[in-house]
Amino acid sequence: MREHQAEAPVFDLGKVRSLAKDQFAFAQTFRQLQALPEHRTWHRKIVIFSTHRSGSTLLCDWIASTGQLGAPDEWLNPLWISHLNKQAGVTHPRQALEWVARRTSSDRGIFSVNVQIGDYLHWRNAGFDLLEWGFDDAIYLQRNDKFAQAYSLAKARAGNQWHKTTGAQEEQSRHAAVPLFMVLRALSDVVLWESCFHSLLSPRVSRIMAYEEYLADPDIVSDLICTLAGIEKRTFPLKSLLVKQQTAEDAQAISQLKQQLQASLSA
Repeated sequence: MREHQAEAPVFDLGKVRSLAKDQFAFAQTFRQLQALPEHRTWHRKIVIFSTHRSGSTLLCDWIASTGQLGAPDEWLNPLWISHLNKQAGVTHPRQALEWVARRTSSDRGIFSVNVQIGDYLHWRNAGFDLLEWGFDDAIYLQRNDKFAQAYSLAKARAGNQWHKTTGAQEEQSRHAAVPLFMVLRALSDVVLWESCFHSLLSPRVSRIMAYEEYLADPDIVSDLICTLAGIEKRTFPLKSLLVKQQTAEDAQAISQLKQQLQASLSA
């Protein structure tokens, strides 16, 4: 496939994430969005369902950098909507999505959002089912190695560091061990979220993607973008400031914890 220069993204997700590597930069995000014209319209809506530590942040950065599908981010994060309520008086998640869509939909009229399964369940239990908003396409992003995902989730929770960006100041703290019980607690959350996806959402999803597969072959993401945007096949220069957080020590720890778990189950 030939390489295609991306359209200018309407909203720079990577720049926002570079401002705060261990939390969603709500204040900076709001200021950037508020400064954008709010006259954009959309005729297609795309949702990317995901779970924590499944690689959705990187995927959405790559998608946003092309300018084809808007700026998918966790626009249904309850903390983000609470911030939006305080700053703009937006109280309902549907209103919040429309507020963001008016500012981030692509020139092709496409709005996209990344929704954590936990956030979907939160709003569903509160009386708002996201699917009722009427999406044209739904994607599910999963991680094949659930144990490695659980380890990553437990480590992020313990250190409150969810992203690492290029050029960010390195922390000097030594590598901290993640105990097996924390990994198993995170694993139970991952399994619960995935079970909820299969029970409630899988019939509405047109494509399931695996983090390991698109990381090994980024052209998968270009193909996805072209399909969703309805354009000819091409290769996009995918960009993100995020860098891989897993270290060689993490890989060794995951292997040791798997052995420890197997020994416990065999005892």
